[in-house]
Amino acid sequence: MSLDRIPWAPNLAYWWDTAPQYAVDLTEPGLYRAIGGDALIRGHYPMTDRKWEHLLLFSVEYADCEVTETVRGNEMMITYRTPAGVISARYIYSESGHTWFLRDHPVRSAEDFNILARLYEFMRLTPNYTRWKESVDWCGEEALIVPLLVPDTKSAFQAMIEYWVGTEELVYLLADQQETVEHTLAIMGQRNLEAVTISAASGAEVFTTWEDTSTTNISPGTISGTSDLK
Repeated sequence: MSLDRIPWAPNLAYWWDTAPQYAVDLTEPGLYRAIGGDALIRGHYPMTDRKWEHLLLFSVEYADCEVTETVRGNEMMITYRTPAGVISARYIYSESGHTWFLRDHPVRSAEDFNILARLYEFMRLTPNYTRWKESVDWCGEEALIVPLLVPDTKSAFQAMIEYWVGTEELVYLLADQQETVEHTLAIMGQRNLEAVTISAASGAEVFTTWEDTSTTNISPGTISGTSDLK
């Protein structure tokens, strides 16, 4: 196989948040074309404004479980209420970093794993290809749109490391409560397999997952200019 040129597809996702208006007016595929790039839309719908939204090929609902998001000042709480109990994630907004920093993971004990397992047991995934197909039709040959493959955007274990539990806590809980952790991982894995099956039936050419240890799994104290995180 020979190529007429080397593909170049810079990731505009975070830059787009503060992009100048002329760039937003061009739309994401148009901007790629204007700078001589290749429009690879990684895990989000093509942006025509400054709104970034995950590109999933299914909708996520819960039976007997409720997920709520509450923002007060620079603090955000995401709360998961299930018949087995309640867990919450706490975020602090960093003015210097212009991002929400995960301060407290939802799962903090062996008992919390039962709540997490219940959440995934009652998770319902329904195929939803409409917006993806609309995006493909709108972009035509100008972009390759790459949907996300699973609900957490990454593997079940990676989701535990980054979001649900945290690295150190997960290491200790795996040592002390191996069966409990692995039971929950198995349930999360079942939902992921269901999501993969739904996604594969969509007709999409390629898919993506990712990990964010470079941005979501480090101590605030190691980041320059994060004194506003408490």
